[in-house]
Amino acid sequence: HMMITRISLIIPILTGLIFPSATKPVDSEDDALDYLNRFGYSSCNASLPVQCSENFASMLIEFQRYFGLNMTGVVDKETQTIMNLPRCSVVDKPNENILQRISNKTWSRLSLTYRLESHAHFHQISYANQISIVQDAFNEWSKYTPLTFEMVCNTCLSDIVLQFVEGDHGDGAPFDEKTLAHAFLPTDGRIHLDSQDTWTELYNSTSKTVINLFLVTMHEIGHALGLEHVKNRQSIMFPTYQLKQRSDVLTSIDQQSIQALYGKKAEADCTTPRTSTPTAIAMCTKTVLLLSDDNTVANDALAAQLRSSGMTVRTINNGILTYLGTPEPTTFDVIVLITGNKYNADMPLAGQMAIVNAQKIGTSVVMTEWAALHVSDKRWQILASLVLLSRVGNGVSSVLTFNLTETKHSIWTGLPNAFRTVHRMSANTGELINNGTMIARCQECGRNQIGVAVRENLGEGRIVHVAHAGHYSGSRGTFSWSNNSDPYLSQMMVNAVNWAIICV
Repeated sequence: HMMITRISLIIPILTGLIFPSATKPVDSEDDALDYLNRFGYSSCNASLPVQCSENFASMLIEFQRYFGLNMTGVVDKETQTIMNLPRCSVVDKPNENILQRISNKTWSRLSLTYRLESHAHFHQISYANQISIVQDAFNEWSKYTPLTFEMVCNTCLSDIVLQFVEGDHGDGAPFDEKTLAHAFLPTDGRIHLDSQDTWTELYNSTSKTVINLFLVTMHEIGHALGLEHVKNRQSIMFPTYQLKQRSDVLTSIDQQSIQALYGKKAEADCTTPRTSTPTAIAMCTKTVLLLSDDNTVANDALAAQLRSSGMTVRTINNGILTYLGTPEPTTFDVIVLITGNKYNADMPLAGQMAIVNAQKIGTSVVMTEWAALHVSDKRWQILASLVLLSRVGNGVSSVLTFNLTETKHSIWTGLPNAFRTVHRMSANTGELINNGTMIARCQECGRNQIGVAVRENLGEGRIVHVAHAGHYSGSRGTFSWSNNSDPYLSQMMVNAVNWAIICV
């Protein structure tokens, strides 16, 4: 039994090889000719499809041969049906030079890491079972090669990243009803699965709209390792999805293809069943130094939220004014700097330099309000290039609304696309510059005002700026990070610190 659905692959380095999935129905010979030209069945380089029409019959026969159809050379019903199926957007028959370029794209290492990011709104399969399925898929590919795969935590750095996403998710290849998943060739490492499709762990579904997660994950990992589509229907790398049993997942063709890229597994391992338990997720130490203002109640509430999410937190109340560099910030994964707009004073220079030096070698910084302002006005000179700040002007006083702009950033996990805080803010500082990636805006603060911004520098710790989140109402106020007060804001801060933690 075979079900044909849709899988699309994106290869960003091969310009001219990728075409959007054909959405126009093939109802005529002109439509069929356009399809054949689009997917690599023409050797003609003419700019107009009609100029290649003299090759139409031979092109059509080649297409029919590729898909195992009767080679009639005409657009019969069987051919038309195949052409109207949702399909991969990569050409079926790239030219020889492109094939050579594809064959050179492999990982230079045999030991790779991967992570499966959790999706707040995808509950068809539990996250624990998703992990098990993905581990099984990687283990299957490693049976026949020297490749080894280690799963790391879902916020850790990794070679390969698997994500459930939907619609236009920012990589130039939006999902629609015809697309199921796509992956990038080495060494990009991204694998995207459409969360809007219907997924299952079972192998007995007869529905054409219910997709087995293991089989699709196997296919996409093949792409992430450097494999292209093949025309053998039994292969896991066939362009369209096929339901098959777990035991039949990798044919001898697939085994030979992956071995051509990475070699064979040692002979002793080939005959020994894999009995090891799935690789445990490599956990971060998740140590946090919280330097706050003097609002002890609010800052203790934030520390409690961080601890409840599995972090080890050391707090120094009023540390935003008194910290001198002890304890040493390099011993922490993240330094959190919490203050509202109350203070005009700055952290002592010794504390600034200690944090700056720690950030340069991998310790991340999460900051709000006045702490970020000092980065912006260059009091923290070395961090000035990493400024992540924009401030409200004109004395605005309003309940704040954060509006999400980067829908898939993990800092927004579990949060709605927009939410309003329960606290009001008031400030009268000029608008300042920002750089980095703005993932949310403050609706009440003007078109260019930051709500949340992030920056990730290679070889350095990450930077997160949560603007306006620390504002006090009036001249003082009693802002609280507790779930009883602002649950969404509290969750956002926990997510921000989690994202800032870099696993090594």
